[in-house]
Amino acid sequence: MDRTLTKAADFEKYTGEQISLETEEPDDDGQKRHRGVLTGFSGDIVTMTTDTGEIKVDLANIVKAKLVLTDERVKAALEQ
Repeated sequence: MDRTLTKAADFEKYTGEQISLETEEPDDDGQKRHRGVLTGFSGDIVTMTTDTGEIKVDLANIVKAKLVLTDERVKAALEQ
């Protein structure tokens, strides 16, 4: 169930899904960990919407990223 996102194709495939990611360098607010909806991927830039708004992260700055386990994902997996 735990799906790690490592390649550009992973981010393209899971657009619209809940993800969590950790960056090597903090953003302007000092945050390295983010959680939200993956809203896009283009030119090695990951775009996601978090509780605090939209953020853009360079793929090279991502240390770890994975899909968030949600009730909907569990249900879909059990139905397969």
